[in-house]
Amino acid sequence: MRRIYDALIALYPRGFRDRVGEELRDVFRREYGARRGWDRVRYGVAQMYDAVLNLPGCWMAERAGRDAVNRRRDGGPGMGGWTGDIVQSGRGLVRTPGFALVVVATLAIGIGANTAMYGVVDAVLLRPFAYPDADRLVVMWESYQEDQSKSLSYLNWRDWRDRNTTFEGIGAHAGWAFTLTGTGSAAALDARVVSSELLDVLGITPALGRGLLPEDEEREARVVLLSHALWVERFGADPEVVGRAIILDGEPHEVVGVLPPRLDPPLRGADLLSPITAIGEADLMRRSSHPGIVGFGRLRPGASLEGATRDMDRVTGELAGEYPDTNRFAGANLVSFREQYLGSARTTIRVLGAASVLLLLLVCANVANLMLARGAGRAREAAVRTALGATRRRLVRLYLF
Repeated sequence: MRRIYDALIALYPRGFRDRVGEELRDVFRREYGARRGWDRVRYGVAQMYDAVLNLPGCWMAERAGRDAVNRRRDGGPGMGGWTGDIVQSGRGLVRTPGFALVVVATLAIGIGANTAMYGVVDAVLLRPFAYPDADRLVVMWESYQEDQSKSLSYLNWRDWRDRNTTFEGIGAHAGWAFTLTGTGSAAALDARVVSSELLDVLGITPALGRGLLPEDEEREARVVLLSHALWVERFGADPEVVGRAIILDGEPHEVVGVLPPRLDPPLRGADLLSPITAIGEADLMRRSSHPGIVGFGRLRPGASLEGATRDMDRVTGELAGEYPDTNRFAGANLVSFREQYLGSARTTIRVLGAASVLLLLLVCANVANLMLARGAGRAREAAVRTALGATRRRLVRLYLF
């Protein structure tokens, strides 16, 4: 019984235990020890009954004491503290579900639109390309009076690559197509034929195997790099695919590597890469032929687009003198990589971003008007609270929730 009585006393509030808990235990032990037989049993049961009966009242008195402290601290009897304000605001929203739903929906629209637009701005304007030092990349076209963005002649591209002084490297690519067979149903592949320099110019490192080498072009090797998506879908992400032969357009081609998962322009969407010699000698060896080749250059550190343009004007002038029949009117048009692939989209996205900010401001104004209208309806409540002693700080805090 002594242990049970001690356990019951331990259930009382801490303040009560600190004040009289030990005294109650001492009295119980002394009186209980002085009795014998049924008298001891009756005394123990009666004391435990009283302890259980008084427990709820003691807790209520303790809570009333804390509320009194809150009232003295926060101003206004019966108004509680921060917890009371939040609870009361929650009850008010439950009583007016229409108001709560309109406010939440309005804020959700504004915040959701701005979050989505920030994601687009971040992906397109702030971090549009995964290539290292993408600001040094330049897209290269041949320019004529009637066409400022004409595809390059392969022989002109090689001369540009060898004679310039402002680029670390110049690569090239052209769109192509292959039909894959021998791995399930036949599939038409969107491919790119590229020069061996292109991956280095863009700063792409294959996830598996190697890239294309100058030797692959010299011996017109049938080698390919697979895109990550094609590697997963058609080859089950088999790491042993490097070195395997696959059938493209009825001819065996050796897989020498697998590209990384993320590919930005100009290789985005490409299923595989093949050496540029796949175009064929008839188109590659004629300076007047323009088989869809686009050049990509990486400026040397410290070089500018304007300086590179002057350098390429010198190169194209030399070629015009050497090959007047084909290059008399041929120039070079250099466009920054960012401008080529974003262009007018940046202006559109900026406009949409500004519109989303205005939408958020409009949402905030609408919610503020709703809150003002709701506050006007609570003028009588504010007057009653002021009469009961609520301070201005307490009223402002109440209306914040």
